[in-house]
Formats: sequence, structure tokens, C-alpha cells
Amino acid sequence: MIHFVQFYFENKIRATKTVQIPSGTLLTVAASEAGILFRTDCGGTGTCGKCKVKINGNEQLACQTVIENDLDVIVPESALRHDEKSVIVQAESFLDDRQHDVNVIKRTGHCFGVAVDIGTTTLVAELHGFDDPNAVWTVSRANPQRNYGDDVITRIQKVIEEPVFLAKLQQLIVGAVNEMLAELAVKAGIDVTEISLVSVAGNTVMEHLFLGIDPSPLGFAPFTAPVSEYPVCLGSDIGLKTAPDGIIETLPIFGGFVGGDIVAGVLATEIHRKSCEQYKKNRKDSFSKEPCAFFLIDIGTNGELVLCYNDEIYTAATAAGPAFEGGRIEHGMLAVPGAIDRVELQTPESEGMETGKIFISTIGNDPPKGICGSGLIDAVSELLRCGLIKPNGQFNVKADSPFLRFWAMKNGKPSFVLVSEDVSATGEAILLTQRDIRQLQLATGAIRAGTGLLLKQKMLQPEEIKTFYVGGGFGSFIRPEAARRIGLLPREVPLERIRFCGNTSLAGARLSLLDSRYRDESLRLARQVHHLELASLPDFADAYADAMIFVP
Repeated sequence: MIHFVQFYFENKIRATKTVQIPSGTLLTVAASEAGILFRTDCGGTGTCGKCKVKINGNEQLACQTVIENDLDVIVPESALRHDEKSVIVQAESFLDDRQHDVNVIKRTGHCFGVAVDIGTTTLVAELHGFDDPNAVWTVSRANPQRNYGDDVITRIQKVIEEPVFLAKLQQLIVGAVNEMLAELAVKAGIDVTEISLVSVAGNTVMEHLFLGIDPSPLGFAPFTAPVSEYPVCLGSDIGLKTAPDGIIETLPIFGGFVGGDIVAGVLATEIHRKSCEQYKKNRKDSFSKEPCAFFLIDIGTNGELVLCYNDEIYTAATAAGPAFEGGRIEHGMLAVPGAIDRVELQTPESEGMETGKIFISTIGNDPPKGICGSGLIDAVSELLRCGLIKPNGQFNVKADSPFLRFWAMKNGKPSFVLVSEDVSATGEAILLTQRDIRQLQLATGAIRAGTGLLLKQKMLQPEEIKTFYVGGGFGSFIRPEAARRIGLLPREVPLERIRFCGNTSLAGARLSLLDSRYRDESLRLARQVHHLELASLPDFADAYADAMIFVP
């Protein structure tokens, strides 16, 4: 039986939409048919509660509602995904002194190529004209697989439960990359068939799904990837619309969940070379005490870590979760216009005020819609600084606090109001909840514990790291002081040794695209690395528990 489903938007800015849907269809599927994308951070399991709608005056989760009759559905702004076709990313160029070499040794037989970063949450593609080093165009968007889970574990589980889901997830990601290729071709004024080379970097699961390789073995201990070195294939083999003989080169992985994105990061930062050079210098000069340790972390849904010490490379991955990219946060969102990206709390002492004030900034200076990763880190850091969060992460609601007026109750629990409902673009107050703090603790604790355990392998202290590189699409937008205060970055590493590098995954994919020597180097590095499975270490659980505590 066919039913009519009408969607009414609560803010009345968007027009009403109607679809005809067979009985037994999930409401989220019906919404998708109408061009409406709900927030399903949990992959449709009903645990995140983000897709709440109103039907007959009652709140229901769209992902759990099966259509059995005609429905009128009222959709609040908070249940919708915002425009995510222009995700704010930054890919700092690491070519530096290599720029000349890369320009000279161009890929022969190709006119145009594309470097692609396939992230769990966001996608970025960069078109290069091989005959002109200044011919570069970039596009980005959200990963459409987010509708089936905001982390790779959820997506792996989907494939394990329903093997046919592998083809669905591959179609989604290949379709999105095809859209980006077409958009790039329009920007460059070329035909998409002139693109003959695509260089891909992504975490292990995303690279497998892109190529149609079953990632199921990564869902069970010992978390071994089915493929570590991907053969070069034709774009047509997986449905990628490029030149008829266009080829795809995918960067190898270091092991387990440490994928091609961090391999790309090593290529971009050259930390392996810097460590070796310093090691050789120290051996020649017995008086030299320069540290030979270089560290790289890629902050994202899947946090990946690399320690280069002397002439060795150690890697590990941590399940940081999606909090850094707005996932599982009450009012979290990607870094798109309208996202809060900076938060500052000012006390009366600093301004001669009677009560405290909150200052925020948003991407694009748009009216605030929610909060992205850098804003979340800022907000928690500021609450810690002002004593409004305890070391264990619990809110410290003080009656005599100058910020007393910013406390509110949400589901019977205290929350901190960042933006009032009369200022918010959604008409709903933007809150920081106790659950949000917990999610950030989990994400931060995972990376902090992983960093400590990786250093422990060589009996190193954080202060012995010569340069601490921070990669990740949103890494450049983090304030280092805030990141150190919440424990995301080691406090023992001086600020001048911390370097935010932007999207190192894209930067490394770019190098591999422009010069085949970097692809060859990536294969060599992948074969000599020491990969650690952190969860298998006997002291991981204790290290993780300790790392979740905020240090005053």
C-alpha cells in the first residue's frame, strides 16, 4: 500500500514537501526521497536522539518510525543536517623546498590529476594541471556515509550484519567523489574525461570501502586489515568517471586502523627524514644532545599517531570518535558557515563587569546554528579555566559564580548556555551538556593515552619531542592553549614546538599525485613501520582511564 507523507518545517522558512512511500518504509528513507537529510549520528540505531520529529503532537525518532499510514511530520531545524557541501578545511602546502623538484618531475602522459582525501566525516578533492603548477582547484563536502553512522566501527558493523551493504557504502562514496570531480571539471573549464590520474588517501576503512573491499575483519580482534597495499586500478573498475584509461592510486596503510591518511601525513611532514637526519648528526657529533623524536597526530574521528625516533617509525590508532567533528554533541555540527568556532569567557575582574560574559565567533560570521570541533575544545577549555568544570568532567554549578545566569536544565541535568534562543539561527538555545563533556573526554583521552603509550615504547617523555605536528582538516583552527588545557596536546611540549599542519592527508595525496617517487616512498615506509595495537597492551585500560581526567 502507498501512503502520503507530508513534511512541515518548524521554522516555516522551507516549503512543505510531500512524498508517496510504500508501507513499511522507515521515515528517514522517506525523508531522503524528499531531499531531506536527518541527523543520524548513530547510524539509525536510535541511540543519538538527533532525528526527533513531531507526529500527532508526539515526539518520535525518524530513524525508528515505520510508515504504516498517511503522516503529517513536523521537522524541527535541530533534526536536520545543515548545508555540508562547503565544509571548511585547510590543506597547508608542505611542498616547501620540494616545490621545484615536484614541478620538474611531473607525471608524464597525464594532463590533469586529482588528489582526494576520503575522511570518515569530510571529503576534499584537489584538481591539478600537470603542465601548470598554478592550475589548482579545490572542493569539499560531507561524507554521505554519515547517514549510516558517524564512525567507521558503525559502518563496519553494517557490512557485517548485511554483506550487501558493502556495495551501498561504496556507491555512496564513489558517487560523492564523482560529484566532486564533475564540480572540479566545471571550475577548471575542462571535461571530466581529461582527468586521467586520481591519488587517494584515507583511513583504512574508508580506503577499503572506496575500493569495494570488505572491511569486516577490522571489526574483530586482532583488527587486521584485509589489504595493506592496494593495486593500481582503473577508475572504471569501481564506477569512477574519469578518462577511459584513468587510473587510481591509493596510498598504503601502516597497519590496522592506521591508514593511508597518516602515511600521507608522514610524506607531507617528512618527520621520518628529519628524525633520521638528526640521529645521524648526533652519532657524528658526540656532544650533540638534540632530540631525535618527532611526533604526528591526525585529529579526526579515527585518531592516528606516528612517532619517528632515530631511524625507526612507530604507529598506532585510537578510536577518538566523532566529537572533534561535531558528532554525538547535542548541538554539534561540521565546520560550515554558522558553526561556533571560538568561545571566550570573560570574568568581571577582567572587564569591570558585574557578571561574566560569553563571546563567540562563527564561521562566516553567520548567525550561530551549532558548534564545531574547535569551538567545543574552546568552550570546555574556558569552562575549565573558570572552574566551571571539575577535573572529572562534571559541571561545577556554583551559586556565587559570575556565570550563574548561563546555567540551564536539560532533561533534568545542568547545561551551560552558549547562545540564547533569541540569538540562535535555529530558534533553539545552543547548549553545552554534561554528555557533550563526556564525549570530548572520551575523544581527548583516547589520543592522550595513545600518545603516552607510543612514547613509552622508547622510554621517551613529551618534553623530548623536537617537533609535535598536528594534522587533520580542522587542526589549524584549534587554539593550542585550549588543546593543551584539556589534555589533547601534551602540556610538557612548548608551544613553539607545536606545528598545526592542516589537512596532511590531502597534502600527502597531492605529493603522490604530482611525483611518483612519493608513492614509491609510501610503499617503502609501510613495509618498515612498527605498528602497535594499543588495545592489546596490558596498560592501555589504565592509561585511558587516567587520560580522561582533566588536569587542573
